[in-house]
Amino acid sequence: IKELRDAQRFASADAAKVLVTPAQVPSIICSAGDTWVMGHASMTSRYPALAQAEQIGKSGELVLWRVPARRCP
Repeated sequence: IKELRDAQRFASADAAKVLVTPAQVPSIICSAGDTWVMGHASMTSRYPALAQAEQIGKSGELVLWRVPARRCP
């Protein structure tokens, strides 16, 4: 995560296209096509869509999920 934040400082225009704040996650998951999310394993309690998403990989407590395109209620 630290590396992503560092990258955002050096390429802010490009980073804004792919790096989002926690507040943006629900709307992106509910409106985008397939979405890739990387974060702490505990994020599933904050974002129910991640609990139902496919876990692609894990390194320690860092998880990569693929959230299929869908509309949320």
